[in-house]
Amino acid sequence: MTHTLWGLVEGRARDAPHAPAVFFEKQAISNREFRQRVLSLARGLASLGVGRGDVVAAQLPNIPEYLLTYAAVCALGATLQPVHMPYRRAELNHLLGHSGAKVFVCVSRVEGLEGPEHVIQLASEFAALAAAAPLDRVREGSPEDRFLLLYTSGTTDNPKGVPHAQRGFLANAMGLQLGEIFQGWFLGNLIVSVIGAVILIIIVKLVRNRSA
Repeated sequence: MTHTLWGLVEGRARDAPHAPAVFFEKQAISNREFRQRVLSLARGLASLGVGRGDVVAAQLPNIPEYLLTYAAVCALGATLQPVHMPYRRAELNHLLGHSGAKVFVCVSRVEGLEGPEHVIQLASEFAALAAAAPLDRVREGSPEDRFLLLYTSGTTDNPKGVPHAQRGFLANAMGLQLGEIFQGWFLGNLIVSVIGAVILIIIVKLVRNRSA
């Protein structure tokens, strides 16, 4: 079983290189292409000094660039901090200051933002980072390493950071996948059993009618 996100990316690129890794707006990115794009972005982030244990915050919608950032951060042994899209300067300054994020990837620049050494805008700097030569040495870390930093909603107080290791999240993902496989197997066998029972009943009735 794969216990790191990069291991999952590598495995899919090796075992099913032409199968789609991502569907977005009627276009597909194959597993092989996804791996290459992740390695290029990882090289770009590494050029900014991102390495093992560093935090990269990302405030992006559900687009391929978000998934690429997620995987690239993990390939460097760093930690991804997802940021809720509606958050603005006050919330961002608290969250990014608390996490010590070195890089902030966002759709557009936020005036008055404090903390991160580098702010990467999707429409400009991101494309340049993603065009770097592929990273030649992945530093994915171990299944027990922190790879995700989530924050509570902060309903009654300031949001609190909750770190997560790779093992738990990927185990959940693999469990869902196995659950879908088992569900499909169970339903398939159930359908076959019901059809078999119906055919058996029909055969018995035909035999009885002939005997009569």
